[in-house]
Amino acid sequence: MKQYQKIILVAILLISILYYNFSSSGIINGTMRELAPEATEFELISGDYYKAYKGSELIGYIGTEQAIGYAGPIEVMTLIGTTGIVEDLIVTQNVETPSFFSRVMANGYLDKFVRKNVTDEFQVDKDIDGITNATYTSNGIANAVKKTAHNIAINQLSLEVPHNQKMNFPKENFIILGLIALTIVLDRFGYSKLRYITLLFGLIFIGFLQKSPISLGNIATIISGNIPSFSEIPFWFLMVIGLLVIIIVTGKNLYCYWLCPFGAIAEVTSKLGKVGGISYHVCPKKRQQLKYMRLIFAWGALVFGFLIGNPSISSYEIFAPVFALEGTSFQW
Repeated sequence: MKQYQKIILVAILLISILYYNFSSSGIINGTMRELAPEATEFELISGDYYKAYKGSELIGYIGTEQAIGYAGPIEVMTLIGTTGIVEDLIVTQNVETPSFFSRVMANGYLDKFVRKNVTDEFQVDKDIDGITNATYTSNGIANAVKKTAHNIAINQLSLEVPHNQKMNFPKENFIILGLIALTIVLDRFGYSKLRYITLLFGLIFIGFLQKSPISLGNIATIISGNIPSFSEIPFWFLMVIGLLVIIIVTGKNLYCYWLCPFGAIAEVTSKLGKVGGISYHVCPKKRQQLKYMRLIFAWGALVFGFLIGNPSISSYEIFAPVFALEGTSFQW
């Protein structure tokens, strides 16, 4: 690939990222009218909070807040009645993996918030039933609604709300940090034969239990600027940061060689093929002709994800069908 072609492709990618960031603000007024169609006027309180009026009668409050889901921030607009009851809500923006977000919406998750009181805890598996295998998305929506409800409870209705809980750092985050550190140490001291232990652990823990191999969608979420706060760090974010640390410390991409669950499956099937007398070697000429193909696919997926406003859709890898038995029709 010639130098000017690379420059053009990078320029197009940067333009698509800028387009995503400038077009993601949305139209607030239209969504508020969808939430409160009987309202005739909206009065700004501050920030993204409004009072809704029907004539001169105050009929409710509308607030918009974000919280971290699986792939990045989820923005939710919530309508609160004058008595402090949640009347309706809409997810206005999200960068979640489409198959996981569709499952949450298909299970009527948003309906679980309607009729709740602004002084409730809005905590998944405590006073809100979560969606199986979509914990991060469920928590993200619940936390966004809680921020709005508690803000309105305190500042508009003069009500007391439950105190914020201490920051929760899930045990799986400690495990992946330990696994990354172990990988660096084993590589540093040349214990490459123990690689099969870390690969097996990656297959079981990262692949089948967490269902979270590093994907192109994760990378797209970060370069789009959707960085989670320290108190809301998801599992995949630690893995991406861990991969960068590994590369900086060792100068190698040890993730693919020591930890990647899909890499483990590929390596096992390769060895089984050799045992069965099946072996395939790519023609050197074809390898040279197609060496840029994987980069072109990645570039195209990133540009497409940014242009349609959902970086997570860049994950065209088949990880979701393999490890979670679900995915888009394209992935299947």
